[in-house]
Amino acid sequence: MKPIFIEKRMWGDTEYVRELYAGDDVPDGFRITQSQAVCFISEGSILLYEEQGGVFGLPGGTIEPNEKPEEALRREILEEANADVVRFGLFGYVKVWKSKIPENVDIQLRYWADVTLRDGPVQDPCHQSVGRIVVTPEEAPEKLGWGTWGVVHVRTAVAEWKRKQAHDT
Repeated sequence: MKPIFIEKRMWGDTEYVRELYAGDDVPDGFRITQSQAVCFISEGSILLYEEQGGVFGLPGGTIEPNEKPEEALRREILEEANADVVRFGLFGYVKVWKSKIPENVDIQLRYWADVTLRDGPVQDPCHQSVGRIVVTPEEAPEKLGWGTWGVVHVRTAVAEWKRKQAHDT
C-alpha cells in the first residue's frame, strides 16, 4: 500500500518521517502508540480541542499500558474535549520514525468519531487542553495549522465519515 502523504518534520532537534495511509488495513509487526480522531458533531461540524496560546488539535494521544487503541481514543476525547464517543471507525494510520533510525517504525491510528458534547468545562488531567471549539470541515485545517498534513487528514476523515453515513442510511 502506498502512503497518501509523506512529510519530514522536526520535533526539537530530531527529524521524523511521517507517512499517512488511508484505509483500515493496518500492517502487523509494528508498535501502535497513538489513537487520534477527527470528531464530528451534529450535521458534520468538527470538534477541536484548544491548548493554551490558541493552538488547536484533534483529540487523541498515547495508548496507555494494557489499554486498547479504542479505549485510548474514548479516554482522550473525554479528557481533551469533554465529549463522549457514540461511534467511530478507522480511516487510516500513520507510520512514523526518526530519520536516523528508519527501522524503528511506530503506528499511530487515525479515526473518525461521532461524538456528543458533555456539559461543563474540559477537565484534562494533563492540563494540555483548556477548551474546545466547533468548526466546519472547511475551517478545520486552517485552525489546526498543520498545512497540507492537516488538509489531507481532515479530507480523508470527512470522506470516510460521509461514506459511512451514506452506508448506514
